[in-house]
Amino acid sequence: MSSRVPVSLPEGARLRQAVDGSVVVVPANQDEPVAAVNAPWARDARGKDVPTSYRLDGDTLVQRVDFAAATALPVVADP
Repeated sequence: MSSRVPVSLPEGARLRQAVDGSVVVVPANQDEPVAAVNAPWARDARGKDVPTSYRLDGDTLVQRVDFAAATALPVVADP
């Protein structure tokens, strides 16, 4: 399952994914973040962690949640 979040960026800004899975907005002329999205998380109905990750598709943040047959539904994911 994936969820797509289109992101409106200031002119020239771009999204950059950090090693921990979080995402930062980088301005056009500097390598200093102007905003950040915390690393993703997901938990099933029993409170067990469910594997999840972000990927960037241009200016769209895509969160993937990898649940299995044994995952207790519903799954809560952030964002």
